[in-house]
Amino acid sequence: MANAWQMHVKKTMEDMKKSSGNATVYLKDVLKKAKTTYKKPAASHGEKPVHHKKKSVRRTKKAKKAKKSKKSKKGRKSRRKTSKK
Repeated sequence: MANAWQMHVKKTMEDMKKSSGNATVYLKDVLKKAKTTYKKPAASHGEKPVHHKKKSVRRTKKAKKAKKSKKSKKGRKSRRKTSKK
């Protein structure tokens, strides 16, 4: 099944072909015209529009500390190797 935008583009193309006397109509021109005349369909009765929220990643202080400590452990390991020699 085609969505509302695709049906609108198809209808616009047919209208443009009729008005030009069945001459060649380029898709690029049809899309430009369809963009200016298209109106989004209203949500059907009883349904709420879907709004997707972006999830932001929040790190706790504990997680930040753990991340830092991993880096420092690497540094300590390399220092131990050099000091033992």
